[in-house]
Amino acid sequence: MPLCPPATRSLPVAGSVAVCAWRAVPIAAEVIDELGGKFDRTKEQEQFLSDERTSLRFVLAYSPQIAREVKEERTSRLSRADAFVGDCLRKLANPSGRGRKATPQGTYDRIRDYLRDHHLLSFYDIDLVDVEVVVRADKKARLWEERIEGMLLLETTDLTLPPEEIVRRYKELAEIERGFRALKSSLMLRPVYHWTEDRIRAHVFLCVLALQIERLMRNRLQSVSVRKAIDRLRQIKAGELRVHGVTTRKLARATEEQQNLLKFLDVPLPRIAKAEAL
Repeated sequence: MPLCPPATRSLPVAGSVAVCAWRAVPIAAEVIDELGGKFDRTKEQEQFLSDERTSLRFVLAYSPQIAREVKEERTSRLSRADAFVGDCLRKLANPSGRGRKATPQGTYDRIRDYLRDHHLLSFYDIDLVDVEVVVRADKKARLWEERIEGMLLLETTDLTLPPEEIVRRYKELAEIERGFRALKSSLMLRPVYHWTEDRIRAHVFLCVLALQIERLMRNRLQSVSVRKAIDRLRQIKAGELRVHGVTTRKLARATEEQQNLLKFLDVPLPRIAKAEAL
């Protein structure tokens, strides 16, 4: 069997050593069943276990903090999805008489599209039986997600490095990979609309500088993504009030969420003086 099947992520660690991240494959369930119960759930620090086999080694890491964050985020998403599904089914069962009447096929498509777009399709069984739309929770899939909360399973050919070091090197390479994705997507390193060498160098410099700032923000923020934090902070607007010929500049009052984001980022609250200086 190849070291890393197509459904996994493979990264070189050092020399000829390779590391794979496993998730929903039989070998992952086998190793997690064997090692997962050995973690001390009362401790807050990240823990590591190792299972060595012929020429291969499995390393399992567990983070209580990530487990809590993943569970809270998944529970919130499923609650919103349940509300959406319930609303769709109610409209199908009890048409209001206004607008286009809901149909079984249309309701099925709408629910399925919502679950697909929110990456929740694997958590539900949805069927269209005659003229009835049946939506059930996929208990097997949900139990599996609960079992692997906060866990990272790696396969490696290295039989000597400590488990902590294997996980650390994998995370470092994953961070580099994430950086390249950010440069090519949200930070728009390419395409480059410049022709002279100086302008191209300046463009790349600004993109890399933005990447450093994005990485700093991600490290300082707790359970909020950088994109979400930026979207929230963008809502702090500066405006001008003109009364009887007198112009006054004002800032929108920061909400509690915005104040917490600025606190995490170690950035002071915007002030009127700064707004006037713009």
